Amino acid sequence: MKNTLTANEFEALRAIFECEYHDGCAPEQRINNAVYVWACNPFRSQRSFSGTMASLSKKGLAATDGECCWITRAGFEALREAGIIPQN
Repeated sequence: MKNTLTANEFEALRAIFECEYHDGCAPEQRINNAVYVWACNPFRSQRSFSGTMASLSKKGLAATDGECCWITRAGFEALREAGIIPQN
């Protein structure tokens, strides 16, 4: 079953993937590589990001411990399907 991303979920997932704290990481190395939540929040409101992260976590596309967040393999593949990450 393919996950359908809302606009906010897509924006948050992309922000996590493109976060500057992945400094020098190849795309595949960003899977499960934690970055600070405050460094990748693409929204004006922390509440918006928290709600979106809850949804992404429920879908298995990203995870968070409250301080940091990361994309999962499924989240990486969702970004790849969307054309954000080039196919090999």
